[in-house]
Amino acid sequence: YEEAELLIKKLDKILNPGGIIIIELHRIDLLTGNCDNLAIKKREIKSEDGKEMISCIWPAGKIEWQDESWKVNMPITIEARNDEGKITTFKTISSEYIFTASDIERMAASLKLSRLYPSLQQSNEIFNQSKLIVLRKTL
Repeated sequence: YEEAELLIKKLDKILNPGGIIIIELHRIDLLTGNCDNLAIKKREIKSEDGKEMISCIWPAGKIEWQDESWKVNMPITIEARNDEGKITTFKTISSEYIFTASDIERMAASLKLSRLYPSLQQSNEIFNQSKLIVLRKTL
């Protein structure tokens, strides 16, 4: 929490009046459901000829929640296929902190940042599985 708050404070210092900060938050309901209904669970990029490919599966298994914080460990699998068809698999864990819109508003409350309503979330279908928080620097 302290590091996220420090980041917002630093962004506030360098923003011009009227500038915005856009923060994408995970939807809690998708996280507590282990992201089973997450449309972007697997991302894939292929070369123009389709021979080479890199994919990322996030999360690639059960999410582990910390007992006393909003920190989660998410398994990630990255697969790389070379032009000969050989696949190399990398597995790792992403440790992430989960923030709510209220957390972000609390962090911004003492700064010259105000939350814009309605958020872009409501009008942008691309982000329908996350929540966008838009903060604007006031004069």
